[in-house]
Amino acid sequence: MKKNNYLIILFLFTVCVLLVGCENETSTLQNDYISQEEAFLIGIDYLNLNDENSYSFTMTTKEAQRLNISEKDYHSMLNDVYKTNEFITKQIEEKIDLILFNPESTGYFDVTIEKKDLVRLKSGSESDPGSKTHLGSITTRDQNWGTTQIFIPTQINRITITCNSVGFLQGFNVEVGGVGASGIGAIGTWSTDITPNFSNTHATCKFKTTNSNGGTSRFEGYTAQ
Repeated sequence: MKKNNYLIILFLFTVCVLLVGCENETSTLQNDYISQEEAFLIGIDYLNLNDENSYSFTMTTKEAQRLNISEKDYHSMLNDVYKTNEFITKQIEEKIDLILFNPESTGYFDVTIEKKDLVRLKSGSESDPGSKTHLGSITTRDQNWGTTQIFIPTQINRITITCNSVGFLQGFNVEVGGVGASGIGAIGTWSTDITPNFSNTHATCKFKTTNSNGGTSRFEGYTAQ
């Protein structure tokens, strides 16, 4: 009888060890999440641009778990979509033109709210249209405007503005000498070209993003034929 009891206890102990081992292995696998960058790239496939110029995110919590996306990254994507939709609503209310990211084509299209007549005063010869001149940059640490002063040479008649921040979907506002633009960028990147009102003069540049941690913007001038 004692021998049978010993064998039963040994059997139960072995089963417990195996169950604990399986549980620890499962826990390790569940916590071995993919990187945030990978999660955001996958998230683009679940991002939709609606007819009313707003975004929807169709990934469910269960799908995020199945894809090995952490709860933090999942909620970060949801929050970015929510903030972006608020940004779009505000831009439309203030009659500001928008450039929206289209996840279906990974391209962009313009939402023109109000046409603006631009007058540009310029003289001098045109330079090589293929070259770009770095004019300045701005770094912010929150959602407020950042500013800088740049000099626009005579030959510059177009300015490329490249914006970056860490996030899934972000809204950006930029301005050069009173000429502004706004848009939505995916995976924290957005770029646009604007025509400044004047050249051969200094201009105030402005930049802000919906990212609570801020971002960066780079201003490069070139000659468009």
